Amino acid sequence: MKKIFISVLGIVLAFIFSACSASYDVDLSAVMNEINGSLDSTDLTVVETKEELEQYYLINGEDVDSFEAEFSANSTTMTEIILVKAVDEKARENISKSLDNLYVSRMSLAQSYATENVPMLEKCSVQEDGLYVSLIISDNAEELRKIYNSYFK
Repeated sequence: MKKIFISVLGIVLAFIFSACSASYDVDLSAVMNEINGSLDSTDLTVVETKEELEQYYLINGEDVDSFEAEFSANSTTMTEIILVKAVDEKARENISKSLDNLYVSRMSLAQSYATENVPMLEKCSVQEDGLYVSLIISDNAEELRKIYNSYFK
């Protein structure tokens, strides 16, 4: 009897904990559309394929369930928005590492050649939400991050 009770209790607790974990199904295209609506700039280059995502950001396409990514081709404006849903936890870790490396690279570049961008970059970071990973680099990153975060409530 004790074994059955413990087994049932274990199943119930597993169900409760899994229900409490973050399980989102976010339409990244809708998020990007809303973000673009609040941007002053419209000259962003769209990353359209997983191959381009790998080329620009070293993110393995096999790790990606879905994504939206845009960046400024203008060298005087530092805007980059990368929103990715990973296929699983391991893929999320890989994507997060790639975006962390990108962030460090952008910061290093700014510290060496465009010091006026350092304060803006210091307000940016890689964020994880369940299987979703994002990096938003922009003058108004805080506002864009609020838009992004609103999809995870």
